Amino acid sequence: MSRIRSLKNAIIELKKDDPNCDLTLSALRRKVLKKEIPYTKCGNKYLVDVDSLKDVLFSNKEVVSYGLNGSE
Repeated sequence: MSRIRSLKNAIIELKKDDPNCDLTLSALRRKVLKKEIPYTKCGNKYLVDVDSLKDVLFSNKEVVSYGLNGSE
């Protein structure tokens, strides 16, 4: 099951797994706006899958699909 979170809550989830995580909310937001991280929007909120976020952050592969549903 996907763990879909807002950007703020995604950072909280990452910090639960790794208390020394240095990724900030603004850095995550910049990565989403540059389309480096897969996301979907709900109104004005950007939502990310925490597990996909970890995969993208810790792999050297580029993201092919920018939205979780394949669109912006």
